[in-house]
Amino acid sequence: MDMALAQLSAWRGENNDLHRRMGALRAGGESGAWVRGYGGRNEFGTYPTEGRYSGVQVGIDRAVPLGGGTLFTGFAASMMNGSARNSDLDGSYRAHFFGVYGSYMGKRGDYLDAIVKYGRMTNDATAVFDGTAYTGGYGVNGWNISVEYGHRIAITPHFYWTPQAELNYGHIGAADYTMRAGDLSGARISNGAVTTLIGRIGTQVGYEDERGSVYLKLGYLHEFKADLHMRAQYGSTSIDRSYSAQDSYFEYGLGFTRRVGRADLYGEFSRTAGADVISEKWKANLGVRIGF
Repeated sequence: MDMALAQLSAWRGENNDLHRRMGALRAGGESGAWVRGYGGRNEFGTYPTEGRYSGVQVGIDRAVPLGGGTLFTGFAASMMNGSARNSDLDGSYRAHFFGVYGSYMGKRGDYLDAIVKYGRMTNDATAVFDGTAYTGGYGVNGWNISVEYGHRIAITPHFYWTPQAELNYGHIGAADYTMRAGDLSGARISNGAVTTLIGRIGTQVGYEDERGSVYLKLGYLHEFKADLHMRAQYGSTSIDRSYSAQDSYFEYGLGFTRRVGRADLYGEFSRTAGADVISEKWKANLGVRIGF
């Protein structure tokens, strides 16, 4: 079950809102290309299990005027590596995702962002049971769609706040695999498919001038689904386990953007609080977007 939770935590780690993915887009902005690196550490499970991950995401998009604002449409690809470890588990995973997105920036400060991604994740694990180390591996496919809306409101000529709402829906496929100790076959494991639905409401409060911006963020998130099911069978003996990853938690952090010629640098650092299932100890993001 811990590797299934590790898989879910990695799936969440690859999720990104508009500011994490592309920095400070604006109405009247240019077409461009961007790249960002990201990583984090989390804890989950009953031991607990520590998860670490890092990845790179790249994208390219075209900007067109629309309704007084600007519509950015583009393509993104990413790759991620991670690990999950506790006293009885040593696991690793790799993931590749491809997606298309559209981001509309209105002239009055409103924006709407949507991204659809499809990818594959492969997992390898060594688990210790009764003093014997068993190894196994499997791969799953999955997809994700996220929609985010926000509206930037000026407080003074430099200070602003941006209320936001986001809905993120994803599906991770089922997998069957056999744990082995050398030439000895162990239990046959069946992981059920997982559907995840996360809602987020939050805000950014920041300061901006002609060189860039700095901001604080706070959000409340709720996982509505994420029910995990696993069956382990060895000979005529089988064990069924179910685990609900439904949870509510807060996310808080700080970030910046910086304009340098035709390039926008951007970064963010965040944590979660109050989570019972997957606790994000830290999550960092650093990217650059170049207009052309």
